[in-house]
Amino acid sequence: MLVAFSLPDGRYGIDCRAVVAVAPLASLQSVAGKGPQAPEAMPGLLDYHGTKIPVIDLGRLLLGRPCAEHLSTRILIVSCGSGLAGLMVERADETLDLPAPPSLPGALPSLQVSRIQGEGTTAKTEKPLEIGRILIPLLRSALAERTP
Repeated sequence: MLVAFSLPDGRYGIDCRAVVAVAPLASLQSVAGKGPQAPEAMPGLLDYHGTKIPVIDLGRLLLGRPCAEHLSTRILIVSCGSGLAGLMVERADETLDLPAPPSLPGALPSLQVSRIQGEGTTAKTEKPLEIGRILIPLLRSALAERTP
C-alpha cells in the first residue's frame, strides 16, 4: 500500500510502512543562523511532539521547484536511518492499494518514492527514486550544524 501525494510534475507514492505520521503543513522553525546556511530544500524544522525534526521540500529537492502551500499540503513524517524526517508534499490525500515496487540494490526501502501512472484499477508504479542517497547526507549535514 502506498501513501499517494503530488509534486509539481505528477503523482507519487511512498510505502505506507515508511510513514510514521501525516502532519498538516505547520509553521517551521528557521535553521538560519545555526552555522552554515541550511540546504535550500530544507525550509526548516518541525516541532513533532517536542522533538525538532528537519523537513525537506521534496518538490525543491527532486525538481528544483518548491511545493505549493495548499490546504492539502502535508508533511510526511518518515523513519530515516536512526531518526525522523519530514517530507513536504502536495495533496497527500489518499492511500492506494498498489504493491510497493521492488527495492533498489542497497536502498533503504522506506526512502523510495515511486511515480504513479494512471488512476484507479489501471494505476501502476514506475521505477522508484531512491531518495535515501540524497536525504541521508543532507540530513546528517543539517543536523551536525545544529549540534554544539
